[in-house]
Parts: sequence; C-alpha cells; structure tokens
Amino acid sequence: MAISISRRRRLTVAIALLVVAAGSVVAWRVTRSSPSRSPMPPEIKAEGVDPEVVATVSAARQKVLNDPRSAAVWGDLGKVLFAHTFESESEACFREAENLDPQDGRWPYYRGHFAAGSDPDAAVVHFRKAAAGRQSNSGFAAVAHLRLAEALLDHQELDEAASLFEAEALSETDATRIRATYGLGLVATARDDLTAADRHFAAVAEAPFVRTRASAQLARIARLRGDAVAAGRYEESATRPPPDRPWPDPFIAEANRLRVGQQESLQKADALSRRGRPAEAAEILTNLSRDYPNELTFQATGAVLIQLGDFSKAAQVLQECLAFDPTHPQAHHLLAMAYFLHGELLWGHGEKERARELFRRAADHGGRAAERKPDFASAHLYRGRALVYLGKRDEAVASFRKAVECRPEVADGHLYLGEALAEAGRLEEARAALKSAAELADQKDPRPREALARLGRE
Repeated sequence: MAISISRRRRLTVAIALLVVAAGSVVAWRVTRSSPSRSPMPPEIKAEGVDPEVVATVSAARQKVLNDPRSAAVWGDLGKVLFAHTFESESEACFREAENLDPQDGRWPYYRGHFAAGSDPDAAVVHFRKAAAGRQSNSGFAAVAHLRLAEALLDHQELDEAASLFEAEALSETDATRIRATYGLGLVATARDDLTAADRHFAAVAEAPFVRTRASAQLARIARLRGDAVAAGRYEESATRPPPDRPWPDPFIAEANRLRVGQQESLQKADALSRRGRPAEAAEILTNLSRDYPNELTFQATGAVLIQLGDFSKAAQVLQECLAFDPTHPQAHHLLAMAYFLHGELLWGHGEKERARELFRRAADHGGRAAERKPDFASAHLYRGRALVYLGKRDEAVASFRKAVECRPEVADGHLYLGEALAEAGRLEEARAALKSAAELADQKDPRPREALARLGRE
C-alpha cells in the first residue's frame, strides 16, 4: 500500500528523533561510565628519607587513593608533603585540591606561597583567589589579604595594595596591624611620599617583626633629609640583634603541625634554644641522635652544647658530624667556636699550654669553614681571635678584615680588628676601626668605648 507524502515526512521526523534520542542515551552512558579521572597522587622515594616521614606520607596518600574526588584529602596530602619540604609534590596536590574545590582559599594560598619567589605574576593570581576564597576564620583571611597586598606592591599596583593594607591596618590583632602599617610605609616609599613613609615606619619601629627593616627605612629617610644624627640612631637599631621575627602565618603553621620524626624534634629543640632553655633542647637532641645519627642532628646538638658551655662534648659530637661530610662549613665553624671558647676558659685558669692547642684547632677549623664558604664572617672572626692568642697578629688582622668585609654592619668585626691593630702598634687604623665598632654596637655594650679609652691612654 502506498504511503502518502505527509506520512513519509512524519516517519522521517520520528526516525530522526529516535536517532537523536538514541545518540543522547549512548552519550549519557559513555559520560556516566567514564567520569573525569583524578591524577594519581605523587609518591616520594623512601631511600634516604626519615622512615616516619615515609609512613606519614604513605598514609595520607592512601586516603587520596580511597577518595580521589575529595579536595580535603588532596589538600591534607599536600600539607604533609609541604611540612616535609617536598615542594613540587605538594604543589601538585594543592593544584588538584583547588580544581576539586575552587572556593576553598587555602589551596591557592599555598600555591601563591610557592610562586612568590619564582613567578610573581602567578603569585598575584593565586593570592587573589585565596583572598576571595572561603577561610576558616578572620586570621586566615587577614593573612591572605596581606599576602595579596604585598604581591600587588611588588607589581607596582599601588592603589589596590594600599586599599588592602588600609583595611587590615584597622585590625585588633597586633601582628596584622603592624604588617599592614609597614606595608603602607612601603607604598608611601614607592610613591616618594617621605612624610607618610616616615609616619608609618616610625609607628612600627620597635615591633619585633619589622624593627630592623623599619629602622633601615627610617635611616634612609633621615639621610635624604640631611639628618645625620637621626640616621645614625636608626642605623644602630637596624644592626642591633635580634633579627626580625617571621610574620605569623596560620597557613604555614597548619601544615607544619603535621611534621613528624627528625624535623619535628629539631624544630622543638630550636624553639627551646631560642627561648633560653638549652638544657631541654639538649635532652631532645641527645635522644634524637640515637634514632637519627646524621649530620643535621649532630650539628644541632653541637650548637646547643656550646650554648650550655659543654665544649668538650660539643667538639666530640661535631667531629661525628664531619664524619658524614668532612667539608661541612657550619660544622667546622661550630668546632672553631667550641675549641676557642674552651681555650679561652683554660687560658683564664692558667692552663696556657692546653689552651694553645685548642686555639690551634680553632684557627684550623675556622680556616676550613671560611675556605668552603668565603663569606662566612663568623668563621673569619673566630679564626682571627684564635690567631691573636697564638701570637700571629698579622694573620689575625687579615682574618678580622675579611670578617668586616663580609659583614660590615656587625660591630664585633670592627672591635676585634681595632684591638689587633692596637696591639700591633697601628694606632690610627685601630682608632678608626674602634670608632666604627662604637657606632655599630648596642648602647649597652661597653667594649668599644673601653677599647677606645685604653687606646687614648696609650
């Protein structure tokens, strides 16, 4: 039976619709059965890595394998890797965490932290996402805004940077307010507004986070204004220890809390040592050296034992450090310190022959440290001090000059150089060096003034 033209058209349309529908079903099935696959989480090589770190990374990695679509577990693996300095591996994890949850500001923040030193353009992009993203509390949000402001400042995008700094300068948190105020000083400096820059830097000149940097900026401004007295005062403050403390960073702290094994113990010992509790630090490091007998542990233990005044044991531990790396400059430097300080102690008790042997060792190790690292000012300094006791004044003067060349802002180099020159009868040179020491030294340090007074009497 013949089919009418209108019916054929209806059949053609129906068949076409069925084909489209069938194709849609197939496409849906293909899409449903083949979801986008997450990348494999990175692995680390176990060889030469702390076994406890390997176990911690493996456990975090297994969580990713169990739930590869979870941004949180990718981020946790990234933080574990970050805490143990596996930078490229952690960056890959944070990138995937950001892909899975673009609204979480933590993941672009870590990526910005990595990019800040190598790719400033990328750092701005990452910190902008971090600042706009979700944060767990106001402390995290403030640091994300400040890092974005600092990245924008580096890009000379001064108006936006200033706006962010101004908002955070109203914070009730001291560190946030100080960081923002210092940032406003840098913005004013970039705009050549010395009055505003001076006001902002002066407001934070005694803050432990920026004292040396703010004082250096104030000294520069004073020089530009022709105020030599104020410039000298600020320059003295800029060179006075201790160095600026690092800014509090809850993102970094959150990751560092995941540290395990040797790194965790070294961090605890360092914190105790800095807080004036070297005996507790030494106990941690002594226990650590039994489980991790390597150069890092021995170096840290030697430094704390010197702080405690146990010079013989410090030298023994540092020699074990050199067994791993005979050219290690810091180990040689610490040995020079231990031998010199022990020698000085014996010299004061009249045991001069034993002391001379220790001074010879101190000069030798100081020289080895300086040979390996020519800009190692403290190594040159201890070598020179040992050579003075050995009666080798010309060599001592040369070492002190090297120390001053490496760190001209440190008073001790000028002081010991001046004293050595005075003993050699080179009084005018000695006076110039001692005057420099007096200008650079802390006002509470009487040694340069006393040396100048002795020189005057001579």
